[in-house]
Amino acid sequence: MDHRNRTNLKHIFAIGDCVADNPKFTHWADHEGLNVFKYLYRRIIASSSYRQQAMPSAIYTDIQVARVGMNMSEITDEMKDNYIVIKLDRDQNDKSVIIQDTDGYMRIIFRRLTGTIVGAEVAGHNTVEILSLLTYLVQHEVSAFKVTSQIFPYPVRSHLIKKICGQFVIQTIQNRRSHAQRWLKTNMFKIIAVSLWIAIIASYFVIKSQL
Repeated sequence: MDHRNRTNLKHIFAIGDCVADNPKFTHWADHEGLNVFKYLYRRIIASSSYRQQAMPSAIYTDIQVARVGMNMSEITDEMKDNYIVIKLDRDQNDKSVIIQDTDGYMRIIFRRLTGTIVGAEVAGHNTVEILSLLTYLVQHEVSAFKVTSQIFPYPVRSHLIKKICGQFVIQTIQNRRSHAQRWLKTNMFKIIAVSLWIAIIASYFVIKSQL
């Protein structure tokens, strides 16, 4: 099947559970179906990366648990200096306190320094409703700095997102030198490699111009 969901018979499309290795989610089948419709109706070709879009998933138990993007198990010891993880319980959210629904938490994974949101996990009653916003932030690689510049209505459960992003921004500003040093230490070999390639390319053009 190609990126337009066409099978080996180009006039037949496949979506949802009948596609090998597809996520077994209704919302994924709906997403694929919409892309097929757009292609058939207006020949709008979905971006080639749409299969790599952030995939939200949820468990609809009494205390719902949901996540999107990178999770904690994916952050190895070698990678941990590249990320910052901030978790707040729902009792830190005024709306949850007002309606006496404080069971649960929210955890967001950020890239160090840039604050790009790469993953999130939430738990609590009706918490899946918040996941839609978190999915958008992960999919579009929105940074904590941009989130904190937005005005959220008050009080709402999603304000916990802004509160966590605010903590990231404050920590990053207060410890910017330490964060920068850890980032440089982790990415030193990449920086050296890129620098060498730039030097080689620059030398090539200098020598070429002198011939």
